[in-house]
Amino acid sequence: MKEKILLTLSLISSIVLLSFSANTLEFINAKFSFSLVNFAGISSNENYITSAIVGYIFLIIFSLVFWKKANNKTLIVILFITSLFGFLFELGAISKIFSNSFSGQHLRFGILLSLLGFYIFSSSSLSKI
Repeated sequence: MKEKILLTLSLISSIVLLSFSANTLEFINAKFSFSLVNFAGISSNENYITSAIVGYIFLIIFSLVFWKKANNKTLIVILFITSLFGFLFELGAISKIFSNSFSGQHLRFGILLSLLGFYIFSSSSLSKI
């Protein structure tokens, strides 16, 4: 049950993005984002940070909690590593705020990873019936 909650929270936090000012970390707005992958490695016109990192945290926790129950260990490792990569990328972008070198870098593929998590969960649950 807690696995479903973690996956649902990761999906919701990947779809509903809270935006914060890069200068003062003040709340700007909330928006819906349905893109599977959104990447800006060096810079973008989005000079604000979002709450996408929260979705990666839920996915990392899901990967660790569901490790023993998962039938396909390869997929759970892929989910863990890609979620960790997304988390570290977003954490790096947040750290650039404090060094005044943030220029809109972001990596958002939490929806895709959440769907992979739901696939791993459902395939492991179905095989135990």
